[in-house]
Amino acid sequence: MDRTIVAGVMLLMLNGCGDGSSKSNSTTTSTSITTTSFGDSLPTTTTTTTLGVSVCACDVTFSVTNSETLGALQYDTSYAGIGGGFDGDGGAVDCTRLAGDFAAFNDIEAEARLSSAIISPAGFTGPIDIARCRYSGAFPSPVPSDFPIVVTDQSRPDFSPANATVAVTDVNCACAGTTTTTSTTLGSGDLYTVTFGLDDAVTVGALQFFVDYGNAVGGFLGRGYDVSCTSPLAGSGSFASFNDSDSLDRLNVAAVSIPGFTGPITVAECAFLTPGVPPQATDFVITVVDASAPDLSPISPFPTVSLSAITPQ
Repeated sequence: MDRTIVAGVMLLMLNGCGDGSSKSNSTTTSTSITTTSFGDSLPTTTTTTTLGVSVCACDVTFSVTNSETLGALQYDTSYAGIGGGFDGDGGAVDCTRLAGDFAAFNDIEAEARLSSAIISPAGFTGPIDIARCRYSGAFPSPVPSDFPIVVTDQSRPDFSPANATVAVTDVNCACAGTTTTTSTTLGSGDLYTVTFGLDDAVTVGALQFFVDYGNAVGGFLGRGYDVSCTSPLAGSGSFASFNDSDSLDRLNVAAVSIPGFTGPITVAECAFLTPGVPPQATDFVITVVDASAPDLSPISPFPTVSLSAITPQ
């Protein structure tokens, strides 16, 4: 496993807030787009959206396409030649590891470039699918050749040089709509602080989990990586990032700590807005998707993260 790539993985996660710009996943010919959600304050407005083109949501699959055993792999994917963009921002981009023991992804929107790194002390052997990311926007369905890839570093488990080839092998899109108009008035609501904690007495260096809140009435205050969340872990070599996808009713939480943090401990506190219907713990489904110790070794099974409190503001 190349130590340069190990450092690269940590940098991808620690610098995973993106460039501070807001994601724009469309190159549309829309006549009118107006968006209001549970955004920056208590919503009392109407949301109206009119699109003049089809909107596509795509699963983009990345693969090692030749016979090679890898302990570490880092590659960059350009999407400058097509419309749309990867869902999420910075280190909270919507990507899932399919191979290896640990992965980090960073969407650099200003450069239309997705940087990815995968580590596996035991190694993984191609041909094999290694990652899948969600890509969306208003455009004709993209094809694999629309995503050129440059491998920036790679090595075998014994640190010797590797010679893997990486490519997008599948783009599976669902496109819908030509012209749609929706209108929703939310009115004023109530704010609650929703607290998430690591339950197990385990020391963690990196932790990522999703919170699905489709069963709740309302949503987290703010949008995207500007969602109103904080972490008591922040500082002293620790970092947390958040990304709220209103369209998926899903909050992504990622925490990295070079010295590590040990449970039970609070990981995140987020503001949740509901129009008069108090949220319940059962409204939130938490899924841990990655966890590792401070030395980057995988934690298996994943530790438990739960909703520890719902407090009115």
